[in-house]
Amino acid sequence: MAFDIREEDEDRQHDEFDEYDDVKQPARPKFYRRRKFWIFCIPNMIIAIIVAVILALYVIMPKIAQGLMNKATIDFSQIDISNPTTTSMDIVMKGEMKNTGPFHADISFPGEVVVSWNSLVLGTTIIPGTSKAAGGRGDLDLQSSFTVTNATAFTEFSSYMLNAKSFVWHLEGKLNVKALSRTVKNLDLSKDITVSAFDGLPGVKIEKFSLPGDDPSGKGILIEIDTTITNPSAIQMYMGSLTLAISYKDMLMGYVTSSDMTMMRG
Repeated sequence: MAFDIREEDEDRQHDEFDEYDDVKQPARPKFYRRRKFWIFCIPNMIIAIIVAVILALYVIMPKIAQGLMNKATIDFSQIDISNPTTTSMDIVMKGEMKNTGPFHADISFPGEVVVSWNSLVLGTTIIPGTSKAAGGRGDLDLQSSFTVTNATAFTEFSSYMLNAKSFVWHLEGKLNVKALSRTVKNLDLSKDITVSAFDGLPGVKIEKFSLPGDDPSGKGILIEIDTTITNPSAIQMYMGSLTLAISYKDMLMGYVTSSDMTMMRG
C-alpha cells in the first residue's frame, strides 16, 4: 500500500496556518486614551477657557451691568440745598435705588453729571463717594456741589419748582459699578427722577400779627408777622432773605421780609 507524502505535508502546513489565523491581534486604544489626543486637546482647552473668561469680563459682564443700570430707578426722598449763590450751591440727596440686580455692587460717579429740566440744561454736579447696592436695591446718600451753567433756565426752573406739585430732573453722565470683584467703568447714566415740589406753599398760617410803629423812613408802618408755612416737597432749602407781598382783596398793601430763612420739610 502506497502513501502520498506530499499530501500529508500540505495538510500539515494548512493546519499550521489556521493556528496562526486564530491568534487575536492586540486591541488599539480608544482615541481619547491616546497621548497624542491630549497633547493636542489640552492647549486648545486652555485657549478656549482664556477666551471665555475674557469675553465674560470684557464683553458679557459690561453688557449685563449696563442692562441692570438701564432698568434701575432712583427716588430721592430728601434733598437739602445750602450755600446757594447765583452760580452754585451744595446739595445733599438721600433716597433709594431699586432694580439694581441680585449681586452686591459698589456704585460711583467718576465725572460730572449733567442735570436738565424740561430739555434745558440747568448745570452740572460732581458726586463723590460710593453707594452700595445688594438684593435689588441700595440706599443713596449723596453729597455734591452743583454748578449753574444756564442762569436763565435755572431761574425759570426755580419759579416752576415753587408753584408745581412735582418736577422731573434728567441726569446724564457716567458711572462705575464694582461687582464680583470686577469693576466695570464708564457705564452710561441716563435717568429721569421725579421730585415733589413746593406746590405754591399751601397752608400758610398767621400765628401772630402786630403793628409795632411807624416806618422810620416815613413811608408807612412797620408790620411783624409770625407765620407757619407748610412745605409739602422733599426739598429743604436755605433761602436767606425772603420778601413776600401782602395784599388784601387783590390790593397790594406792602412787603414783608424775612432774613436768614430755611424752608424746612413738612
